[in-house]
Amino acid sequence: VAPSRRELIKLLPFASEVKHDVTCRGMDGAIVALRLVLSTDREFKTGEEFSYPDQGVAFQVAAVEDSKQDYSPHRQKALAELNRNSQARFKGDLDAVTISLLQSWVIPKSDFIPTKNPIALFAGSAWKAFFSLFGQVTAADIHFLTFKGGGEKQVQLTVQYARIDDAKKCASVLHNRYVVNPMTMNIAMCVFFLVNYTAFKAELDQLDRA
Repeated sequence: VAPSRRELIKLLPFASEVKHDVTCRGMDGAIVALRLVLSTDREFKTGEEFSYPDQGVAFQVAAVEDSKQDYSPHRQKALAELNRNSQARFKGDLDAVTISLLQSWVIPKSDFIPTKNPIALFAGSAWKAFFSLFGQVTAADIHFLTFKGGGEKQVQLTVQYARIDDAKKCASVLHNRYVVNPMTMNIAMCVFFLVNYTAFKAELDQLDRA
């Protein structure tokens, strides 16, 4: 059985948050790919290993990236890859950004039930004000996601900009970084993509009908 986030935090005192990415289970145990928010200035090296035999857990550093430095080679490479992957996926202009968030981050009301899917981001929303910092927002949608097996509800927040350069500007700031919920001070990784607004909406609509 793969360790829980709480168990992993106890084993990794240098991490302030552990985010599960992928878990692969086999006959002899499980391999878990993780993203960590580091809470120390200690330097880590690719390939470095940490072993906890009593718990039956071993860690190996696969890659280290400093996402704080806008012009570091690592970050420029990550942004170029984001743009390249988005251009390969969509034929139209990359005029929008999309981010996956817990529903409670966007809609604090726990018993909220949407009457349709998607819905427009609420007028006066702090999220709309935030995304407007990067340029003129022409559309902003909340798409409610459903997953088998339960878990906390998630939404896909998609924001279209009047200027393509503003969508790229937003991506350059948020990609591979963390956002903070000002209500709870919880942090979350930006699962973030550059998209063509019309084509991406069509993809989500098709998923709903599947």
